Amino acid sequence: MVVEPMARSACEFARALRPEARLLAGGKSMGGRMTSLAASKAPLVGVEALVLLGFPLHPAGRPAVSRAEHLAAVGLPLLFVSGTRDALADITLLRAEVGRLSRAQMIEIVGADHGLALPKRAGVDPIATACDAVAMFVAGI
Repeated sequence: MVVEPMARSACEFARALRPEARLLAGGKSMGGRMTSLAASKAPLVGVEALVLLGFPLHPAGRPAVSRAEHLAAVGLPLLFVSGTRDALADITLLRAEVGRLSRAQMIEIVGADHGLALPKRAGVDPIATACDAVAMFVAGI
């Protein structure tokens, strides 16, 4: 798959830019999936953990867990940030998959969709919530 070398190159580039910084990898939706696939095949040099925002567990309307099979082979701590109304990640299935992974944590944004968006009337900033979750996760690794 062509994205695996891209994920590796991005990590190497980030490490070269800031060799002293802590390095996390991951991404939103398919970016997180592709980074986790790369990490499941071989270590991502210098990466301490993966942060997966809106991990696409399955196609919309077709709940399944086959897209999570590779996650057990990732030798890094994992943080999943997911909306409870994500059409690409049935929250019950995602909770179960995350629960099977000894190094994984999950933050749920109640009412958020795949883009982590909430109606304004919710009174919650989902991006701030995700950032806070990542900060707490990083502090714990």
